[in-house]
Amino acid sequence: MLVPVAITHDLVPDACDTHHATAPLGLWTGALAVLWSLGGWRCGPRVCVRVHLTQPFSLQEYTINSRSCWGSRQTLEQLLQPIVLGQSTVIPDTEKEQEWTPITGPLLALKEEDQLLVRRLSRHILNASVASSAVMSRAIMATLLLFKHQKGVFLSQLLGEFFWLTEETLLRGFDVGFSGQVRCLVQHTLSLLQAHVALLRVHQGDLLVVTRSGPGLMHLARLSAQLLPVFLSEAVGACAVRALLAGKVPAEGPWELQGIQLLSQNELYRQVLLLLHLLPQDMLLLQPCQSSYCYCQEVLDRLIQCGLLVAEETPGSQQACDTGRQRLSTKLLWKPSGDFTDSDSDDFEEAKGRYFRLSQQSRCPDFFLFLCRLLSPMLKAFAQAAAFLHQGQLPDTESGYVEQLFQFLQATAQEDGFFECADPCLAIKAVWTFRDLGVGNREWFEAALSSNLEA
Repeated sequence: MLVPVAITHDLVPDACDTHHATAPLGLWTGALAVLWSLGGWRCGPRVCVRVHLTQPFSLQEYTINSRSCWGSRQTLEQLLQPIVLGQSTVIPDTEKEQEWTPITGPLLALKEEDQLLVRRLSRHILNASVASSAVMSRAIMATLLLFKHQKGVFLSQLLGEFFWLTEETLLRGFDVGFSGQVRCLVQHTLSLLQAHVALLRVHQGDLLVVTRSGPGLMHLARLSAQLLPVFLSEAVGACAVRALLAGKVPAEGPWELQGIQLLSQNELYRQVLLLLHLLPQDMLLLQPCQSSYCYCQEVLDRLIQCGLLVAEETPGSQQACDTGRQRLSTKLLWKPSGDFTDSDSDDFEEAKGRYFRLSQQSRCPDFFLFLCRLLSPMLKAFAQAAAFLHQGQLPDTESGYVEQLFQFLQATAQEDGFFECADPCLAIKAVWTFRDLGVGNREWFEAALSSNLEA
């Protein structure tokens, strides 16, 4: 039996006097944080540490069941390169083959089939741990300050926003690692973030909370990434909707104007699939047996549940709320769905007549932009990597590519103030994604430039 363990914390154990430590914790370091917290050995402010033992599972049963879920897969280069170069508009009807587990000596000694099993097992354990990790107060505060109120927010409003985001986290089945009165929680969290936040007193008696510009924004971005799994499905869906609207209405146009446009379910599926293939798997953390087509329907369902999308029935189309049994198309019968219900809502052939509009509720514009911004550090890093390619001076080695791209991210952050993507971890993920996409030779590079990849 294997038991995944989730450990979350407010401050890392060696951050007694810096508030800057951002290195990932290993199991031993996390256990040390628990001991220090229980023993009162901390030299700084009080912090919270949360340990959660997730549902155990049988390694033998996992091995048997996971082998039965293996289907046909293609590399990122096979899936997206023809679309990026403008050679095709059709997304192949297969899953993405992309493994992010480091290739070590013991792993290379195994057969190829066993290597795949080990990689999927590690992803399954990571998925279970992340899904069971408690969201800490610093992550909620960093997300609010970075993606909703980077220009500043009054403390009285921040109290309500903190309560709202905590409630939304709990409603999505995630736990939080703190409790108490909202005002005390906010004051405690701001004290932990004092190196990156300024408090200004105004004449009305309220406090203005402002983030400090500069590299400290990267620290807030790392903290906010802990909240991304909570809203990941909605964030992917919101970015897909915004991409569809980009060619139809101005990006900063009125919300009412954007709500006029009809969005077909097929268009939404295609845009979500493009994002799923592009984003790293260690960010998406899909279940090893869950198909991306099943995830597309989950994304659409989440957008409808949170009130961002409203079904728009067209004459002659099947109603979107019809839950009756339908005939599955032959094309999808082979696909491992990961969903054992009788619904075939992920059937692309039956979805052609379904359309949606953006909801016109007053809270929707702010929430929609908030969801889009959650993925902005990663997507901005990809865009900057494409701009780096446009310079035409490609390093000879992957490590050199990562180093030069990180320097490029830092230089551009000094100009545009977008320090959220000036992160070496994002630089590595961008390089790995572009490598898997086939950016490795001069011919591909010239073809990409001719197809306006940087756009």
